[in-house]
Amino acid sequence: MISYFVKDDITDDAEAHSLWDFYLKVFGPLAKLAVNRHVMTRAEFDGMLSDRRIEKHIAMNDLGRVLGFSVITNRLDRWPLVSPEYFAARHPREYAAGHIWYVGFVGTLPNGLSVFQGLLDSMTAGRRDNGLFYMDFCAYNVDRRIVALCERRLAGIDSRVTMRRADDQSFWLTTFGAEG
Repeated sequence: MISYFVKDDITDDAEAHSLWDFYLKVFGPLAKLAVNRHVMTRAEFDGMLSDRRIEKHIAMNDLGRVLGFSVITNRLDRWPLVSPEYFAARHPREYAAGHIWYVGFVGTLPNGLSVFQGLLDSMTAGRRDNGLFYMDFCAYNVDRRIVALCERRLAGIDSRVTMRRADDQSFWLTTFGAEG
């Protein structure tokens, strides 16, 4: 059986260590797959865990093993490299009301589709009628069709769901005769 927990802060060292190990296992490979850094440092991770303005959603089995972990916040100034000004300019009413939610990450073990779906359900519950949700996907995960998976799951919860690309960043390699 899978249990889902929502926590404001995590200060227990053993729990923090367990979540850090899980995070590295799931997201560590992205360090070699994306130009922008998609993996937090341990100090950033610990800061996020203790920040009560960032919700932590955790899925665990009966033995206390972490099966999934995600974070969400409407305090856009709390997530590194996110521009609150972007959101304020594009969605002034929702921004002023605190109804823009940034999903920092959603991670599961391989074959964790039901856990992934459960985390999406948990993060959006109670926020669907007045919330805008932003998620960042590197090209690797777009190619793996994770965006389509999210859209299907969320549309299964609420038929009004639409997902569209909000911003795009690409990196260009310039060479001067060197092999690229």
